[in-house]
Amino acid sequence: MKHRYARKTLKRLNTKAFRITDIQEILEDKLSEALCTATYPVSATADEEWTFIIDSTYRAATDVLGHKRHVHRDWFDENKLVVIQHVDEIHHKHLAWISDKNSVAKQASYKQARKNDPA
Repeated sequence: MKHRYARKTLKRLNTKAFRITDIQEILEDKLSEALCTATYPVSATADEEWTFIIDSTYRAATDVLGHKRHVHRDWFDENKLVVIQHVDEIHHKHLAWISDKNSVAKQASYKQARKNDPA
């Protein structure tokens, strides 16, 4: 039997927290509670049983470990001075070209500055 809808991708768990012994014990207790026979439903198919096991395990792990937190590095901070100088150069060349629209040299200079990589 094929599933009608694909399962959602689950958020990643904070596995670094698992290194702490206390957290390991708490997770073990939560998993044993979640998967004990009292809460385990009687299912007609193996798919339903696996779904219960996966969902219960993920819920227990999420409660204990939490989700992984992403810290994005801002590339602009590392290259701030270079980027600001490049943007200023483009700006000044653009203003020069705007003030003299008929100048082919100023237009070419502006277009060349836009093509150059600041890094």
